[in-house]
Amino acid sequence: MTFKIIKKKSMLIIAISIIFAIIFGVVMGYLLFGNSDLKNVVVQNPIVSSYSFSSVPYTSSGQALMYLPAVMRNDTGVSAHVIVSAKKGTGRITTNINNVLVADDTQQSIRMAVLVAGIHEGIDIDTIDVNYDIYADASTLEGPSAGAAFTITTIAALRDEKLKNDVMITGTINHDGTIGPAGKIFEKASAAKAAGSSVLLVPLGASSEINYTQSEFCYMWGTYNYCQFEFVPETIDISDDTGIEIIEVETVDDVLGYFLD
Repeated sequence: MTFKIIKKKSMLIIAISIIFAIIFGVVMGYLLFGNSDLKNVVVQNPIVSSYSFSSVPYTSSGQALMYLPAVMRNDTGVSAHVIVSAKKGTGRITTNINNVLVADDTQQSIRMAVLVAGIHEGIDIDTIDVNYDIYADASTLEGPSAGAAFTITTIAALRDEKLKNDVMITGTINHDGTIGPAGKIFEKASAAKAAGSSVLLVPLGASSEINYTQSEFCYMWGTYNYCQFEFVPETIDISDDTGIEIIEVETVDDVLGYFLD
């Protein structure tokens, strides 16, 4: 009987020891390795100082309008315009989609535009409400390349300043205020020209395009006539072909110089 009791106690002690060992191992493993992936992740949130509405011309509300080129799904260039309204608020960003269906990437461009405009103007975006009314000669407005236009219009709305209506821009917007790439420049330039603009601002390197012309080359290989297709590059100056001045821009400040007096 005594032996059985001792044996049970020994087994209980062993079981408890194993449990404590497992718990200790899990805890130490987590402390040493469990968050190792997180150690390599750096979350960078823009630091925006609090904003006093009395420090700049922006008072209770402001509004700005910009014309911009767009491309439909069938690669047809069309004109569009956006009206941005800004006022004191609680950080709401709204979009009027009664006039056109706005794709997800366009909505993301709007969010980035508000962020960049707020940083550029030294405004805490949690203290303002911004609304976008978008009008286009198309059923759908998609693609992120309206980001630069949204940003400039937002800055103008915050300042309550008027933008020139004979200038258009295409390009994405990066978090640091630089202008990113855009596609279908030729179609957008044609649309801007047709809408009456005299200048189209584009990202760096986008004022010309390279087209490839296909041709067939044949030659004799022994007694066999061998033919192959070749593609010859041709650089096209978009400004010459569309009749509108194309100017490359790099940053938000570059762009503002063309839109504001």
